[in-house]
Amino acid sequence: FKMGTILPLIDVLRLVREHLRYLFVRGNYITCHEMGLLIEVMHQMPQLESIDISKNAVLDPTCRDALKKLLVSNKNITAATLKGTVPVEFTASLVDQLERNRMLSFIRKSEYQELQVGFQWMAPEGKGSAPLQDCLSFWGDILEPGSAKTADIALGHRLVDRMQELHASDANPVVTFPTLLQYLCPELHPGQVTDIIAQYSQEGPGGAADIRSTARRLTVAEIEALFNSFDTDGNGSLTLKEIEEGFRNTGLGALWKKYEDEFVSYTITRNMQYGMEEFTVVISAVHAYLEQEACIEAGEAINPEHRPPPLPFAQGAEEAREEVVICLQLVAHYRAQRLSLREVYNAECSRLGQTHSNHVSKLLSKGTVHTLTLLNLNRLSLQTVLPLACVILLCQGLKYLMLCGNQLEMGEIVLLCQVLQDQPCLQLVDLSDNPPTGAAGVAALENLIRLNKKVMTVRLRGTVPDTHQRDALHTLAAANLHSSVITRDEYLSLRTAFDQLDPSGMRLVDLQQVVDYYVGLAPSPDTAGALSTHTLEQIKGLRGSPETHLSSSVTFQGLLQVVYPLLTAFEIASLDSKYAATGVLCRGNLTEDDIEQMWVNWDTDR
Repeated sequence: FKMGTILPLIDVLRLVREHLRYLFVRGNYITCHEMGLLIEVMHQMPQLESIDISKNAVLDPTCRDALKKLLVSNKNITAATLKGTVPVEFTASLVDQLERNRMLSFIRKSEYQELQVGFQWMAPEGKGSAPLQDCLSFWGDILEPGSAKTADIALGHRLVDRMQELHASDANPVVTFPTLLQYLCPELHPGQVTDIIAQYSQEGPGGAADIRSTARRLTVAEIEALFNSFDTDGNGSLTLKEIEEGFRNTGLGALWKKYEDEFVSYTITRNMQYGMEEFTVVISAVHAYLEQEACIEAGEAINPEHRPPPLPFAQGAEEAREEVVICLQLVAHYRAQRLSLREVYNAECSRLGQTHSNHVSKLLSKGTVHTLTLLNLNRLSLQTVLPLACVILLCQGLKYLMLCGNQLEMGEIVLLCQVLQDQPCLQLVDLSDNPPTGAAGVAALENLIRLNKKVMTVRLRGTVPDTHQRDALHTLAAANLHSSVITRDEYLSLRTAFDQLDPSGMRLVDLQQVVDYYVGLAPSPDTAGALSTHTLEQIKGLRGSPETHLSSSVTFQGLLQVVYPLLTAFEIASLDSKYAATGVLCRGNLTEDDIEQMWVNWDTDR
């Protein structure tokens, strides 16, 4: 239909997600970002069998990974048309996954487990084979009315019909478990049967490898399979609920309940999302706690080697805070001496016993007034930021810090984030193409973006290799950007005005009414007082704008789009989810922003 956007249909698709089996959006010019949203919704469609997303915008690596995770997590999807949307060189792995899904669709996991239980009953001594007559008797008894055995009746009929044909042609046949699978699905060849057994055998009752006795020895592929089995919504990260449910399904519910606080500590995000890196650490912790439990049960001393991994925030954060305290004292000293930035840098190199960089010295001014707004240190092979800490702290007007293509390890990233937390004008930090950082580095970056609301752009390509963690940090920074365009108070002011102008609840108002409300009718301080001068001028300017039809009706989202033309439709939707639920908290008129600012002001030791 050449729609150009899928956003108006997202809520519709969510309503029908339980029943939808075929979804075709071919040739609609859907952008990569919106395709990511669509894939996220498709994760919630348990009956989905076939998709066609061809001839849309070419997917970027993040969307391709999301599509692969969709096909891995939803085994019902056995057909997909991807021409033009997924580059040819990336389709092979997706086609292989579709073929695996098609193969597994012949024998559902529940049928496999039912067949396995029946075969173990018929061959209890583990011989690996059983007489065909015994198989007939077992499944025939199940089909008898009033049978005490419980099994899939449809499965029983399929097996009995096939086995009766074979029994008539062979007087005393013996069958193995793979043979039973071929009886169930004669269209499968022996190689496919072997693949199905390998796939389902690797998965436990909860759909994942058994971690109760081999946690630390799991391979990377097994850990990824375990992660995907826990990731029920297929979004590439695990919530606490998904982790707890996964532990229960793998027989570790009691362990989770006992050590829940410790496991929770291994997530580095405040919204309690576990990425692959944190999950791998959790698996190591599971092994350590299981070993400890075994020692306690046997009355033995706990082996020091069986200690769980250290928490991510414990790796370098305390040392970084102590170093920043020292730097703040030195900054006061350097400021009193009226030293230039170049002199401060040279003095710090001497204090730390490090060789100063001529390239860095040339970039720093000789003047005693520190008005630097851009510090471009790209590709200077820097291995530490410590000599630059005081320089950065002196530059209170610094807006752009470029450190791309250096050799800054995780400890240096943690230190830099501590230094930048109180920079009042900082807007952009470029740390791309440094060595891959670990959990502590990602945690420090998140902390920086959350505490310093001025940081609106971070560039982390290569430095944060995990795409989900990198996207989460970009989203946090983008939220700061949105807040700089429209504050919460402005949003609530416009929302109040809109609701007053729409007493019937039709969710539509005329633009002329909005202009009259703010300009002609002298609105109350509760509404107009919250708007910035720029926003009020923007509303006044609507009267003389030839592109604006004041007689037209708009929704609240449409009003925001007119007043704040820099925001996209998706950004406005994210503002709705961010601001709509906020308001005055229980105690007096304190807002969430007020409380957060109080916390920052009182936390003097950082």
